[in-house]
This record gives sequence, C-alpha cells and structure tokens, in this order.
Amino acid sequence: MTIREARQRAGITQVALAKKLNVTQSAVARWESGEHPPLKKYHKGLCRALRVTAKDLDEIKEKHTS
Repeated sequence: MTIREARQRAGITQVALAKKLNVTQSAVARWESGEHPPLKKYHKGLCRALRVTAKDLDEIKEKHTS
C-alpha cells in the first residue's frame, strides 16, 4: 500500500490531509510520489489521519525507498 492508497482508503483528499497535518498540499503530493518521505514529526498524525499503524506507515515508506 502507498500513502496515496492509504489516503484514498481513508476517504480524504490531499488538501484535507494537508490541513490535518498543517502542511501544504504539495508536501502531501511529494510524499505520495516518493519524491520526499514525510518527516518523522508527521508520522503520528499520518497514522491517525490515514487510520494505519506505525508499522503500516514504515512499510509504506519502505515501498517508496526501494
């Protein structure tokens, strides 16, 4: 699963996710494209917003870096 898939599964838009995490929509787009992984300080909020565990988030990040 990718960040995009997790976000879509959670039923939220890039804009809504960005607002929840107090980042720009373009930051979310970069995370989804794998251009830049999310900073660690956003992990807890991402887990909550995307309804995934920290382990799930680590697996998502690994897919982007491999």
